[in-house]
Parts: sequence; C-alpha cells; structure tokens
Amino acid sequence: MKKIALIVAALFTTTFGFAQTNGKIKLEKGKKFVMEGEVVTSTLMSMMGQSIENKSNTKSTNLIVVEDVIGDTYKIANTLKKIKMTIEAMGETMEYDSEKPNATSELSKKLDESLNETQTLMIDNQGKKIPNKDDNAKKDSEDDEKEIDIRNAFVPIPENIKVGDKFEISDIEKESNTSSSVKYTVRSIDGDFARFTFTGKIKSDGVSERQGMEVRTNTSGNISGECTVNIKTGVVQNLQSKTKMRGNVSVMEQEMPIEIEITNKLNIKDAE
Repeated sequence: MKKIALIVAALFTTTFGFAQTNGKIKLEKGKKFVMEGEVVTSTLMSMMGQSIENKSNTKSTNLIVVEDVIGDTYKIANTLKKIKMTIEAMGETMEYDSEKPNATSELSKKLDESLNETQTLMIDNQGKKIPNKDDNAKKDSEDDEKEIDIRNAFVPIPENIKVGDKFEISDIEKESNTSSSVKYTVRSIDGDFARFTFTGKIKSDGVSERQGMEVRTNTSGNISGECTVNIKTGVVQNLQSKTKMRGNVSVMEQEMPIEIEITNKLNIKDAE
C-alpha cells in the first residue's frame, strides 16, 4: 500500500500547460531565459478503507535557450540547473536538493541524471511541443516526473489586444492524455506587458507506467490564476495558478477515489 501511495504522490508533481489560440509567440534566435518555478501538490485518496494524504513541493531553476528559429517553429534547449523536491506519503518523507547531494536518497538516483542535462525540443508558434526526430527529451513514462515542463513559459497572445479583451486557449495533450480549455481576460497593459486573469476546465484520462506498474488516471476539475506576459514575444514574466481535480486512479487493479490540488508559481527573466 505504501508503494502505491508513493507512486501516486509522484504522479502529480508536474504542471498543466496550455496552447492553441489564434495568437503566436515570437522568439529570437540566441535568446536565453532563466525560469524559476515552484509546484506544491496535495492529493487525498481513499485506499482499503483509509484516507491517505500525500504532499509534494518542487522548486526548480531552468535555463531556456532559443537555439534556432525554423519558419514558425523554434528549437529550444532546456537545462535543469537546480531542483529541490520533497514528497510526503504514508508517513515517509523523500527529499532531494541538488545543492546538497545525498547519494542514499531514492530521489537522487532519478534526479541526479536530469541535473544539467539539456533536453532539446521543438515547439510551434503557439508554444506547444511538436514531434521531432532530433528531440532528445525523455519520452519514457517513468521519466515524466524528472522533466520540468516549459509549456507554461509561453502564452500566444492575439494581436492588438486591449484591456477587457477575452480569448480562449484550448489544448489536447496527447502524451499525457490531458485536455484543457482556459479563458483569459486582459486586466491591464503597461508598455509591452499585460496582466491576465484566467479560469478554465481540465481533464486527464490516460495510462502511464511508474516503477513497472500501470497507472490509469481519470480526473477532471478547474484551474484559475493570473499571469503577466510580454505581449510582443508571448513569454510569461510571472504566473500563479491553482488547479483542483477529482476522479479516480487505478494501480495494481485497485481503483481509488482521489482529490488533487496543485499550486503553481513561475517567474521568468532574461539570462545575464
């Protein structure tokens, strides 16, 4: 039971991203960004008559480099520079801090390999990852928890927006079997930067593999938050969001009701 709880705790340490609108991101070749993120996750599930609460906190720093611009696509290099993670489940705590190596930590075995490893990926002009034969980003299901998602780094802004304008961003993410529909409202504009509030719905229904076991998730819920975005480039400057979902998780032929709450904070600045 403890192993199942730890697997579920690790399953929801990533964030949800958005893409698809009539706007476009506009990036320059050679541009570098530092992305600092924090994801706090709480899951409550019922298993074998017991209510089990799992918590996780992940803080990370990534270097994002626009390596090339090819038509309406961008070649992005994403390097994890620092990460600090804590997972609490079934009375057990696992910790990892890249600045304080601990070879005996279970998380160290997985995360040490990701540290300073550059993932190269292609994204389209809406900030969405696209298939590419040269993409060396991890695709194995068990590696998902080691990757730091950069989809929230970009918001494709429609042209000539003004205060009060609204637009919707919808997406179907095939790799994670996640769909979302999020409505943005322009609250203020100051030069090249606009502040938005957003609300929407998100649904996840798919199968992944964790530690050799098949995990099926079927959850849905709501997301809300606010962000500041450079309207010329579509690069997010800062973002705060909260996601609440409910549904079921199936592991080892056991189906468990689950409630999930995810708080996400993101800050991006030009690299010096």
